[in-house]
Amino acid sequence: MGVMESIKKGFSVTFRNLPLVALLFVFGAIWNLAQLKLAPAAPVGTAPAPPSPVAIAAGLAFVLISIFVQGGTLGFIRDAVKQGGANFSVFTQSGGKYYLRLLLAGLFIGVIVGVFVLGAVLAVSYLTQAQAAIGVVIAAILGAIGIYVVLLMFLTPYIIVAEDAGVMVSIKKSITMVKHNILKVLGLTLLLVAVGFLAGLLIGVLIGVASAAGPASVVKLVTALAGSAVNAILGVLVTASFMTLYFGLPQE
Repeated sequence: MGVMESIKKGFSVTFRNLPLVALLFVFGAIWNLAQLKLAPAAPVGTAPAPPSPVAIAAGLAFVLISIFVQGGTLGFIRDAVKQGGANFSVFTQSGGKYYLRLLLAGLFIGVIVGVFVLGAVLAVSYLTQAQAAIGVVIAAILGAIGIYVVLLMFLTPYIIVAEDAGVMVSIKKSITMVKHNILKVLGLTLLLVAVGFLAGLLIGVLIGVASAAGPASVVKLVTALAGSAVNAILGVLVTASFMTLYFGLPQE
C-alpha cells in the first residue's frame, strides 16, 4: 500500500471513530488544564519557577497513563483497520496487555536517543574553541545518525500490538521493514508532519482571535482546549495511517 492510500485510510478511520478522538481529547484536555494550575506563568521579566514536586509527580503519572492510552489506541485502531470496526473493550484490554512491552520499548529507544544526544553534546562541549567547527560537524553527523536509527525503530509499537510480538522481535522486524521501505515510511512521516503544521497554523489563528477578544485567562483556556482537540485528531490519524501502511507492507 502506498503513502497516499495510507493517509486516506487514516483520515477515514479517524472520522469513523470520533468516540476514540473524543476520549483522547478528554485525556489531553485534563492534562493541559492541570498544567495551567500546576505551572502558572511567571510574571513578565522574571525567570520561570522550577517545577514543584506535585508538578513532577503529576507529569510522571501522565507519562505512565499515556502508555496505557497508547496501547489502547493501537489495539483499537488495529481492529478498526483490519476489521472495519472496534469497540472500547479492545481499548482497555490492549492498554493493559501491551503496557509493559510498550514501556520497555520506549525505554530502549529513549536510551538510544540519549546516547546520541550525549555524544553530540560532548562533541560540542569538550573540543577547544579552535576545533569548534569540527565539534559542530560531529554533532550534526551524530544527530543525523540518531534520527535514522529512531526512524528504523518507528514501527516497533505497531508490531508489538499488531502481531502480539515481544519487544526485541518487534524492534528487529521494524528495522528490517523500514530499511526495505524507507521511502514509504519517510514519505508518510513528512506528509503527516505537513498536516500537523497546517493544524498548528489554524490553532495560531484561533489563538490570535481569542487574544483580540478576551483576557489572558481566556486565551490560555482556548489554547489548552484547541491543542487537545488537534492532538487527539492527529494522534488517531497518525496511528491509523501508519497501522494501515504497516499492514500493507510486505511482511519480512
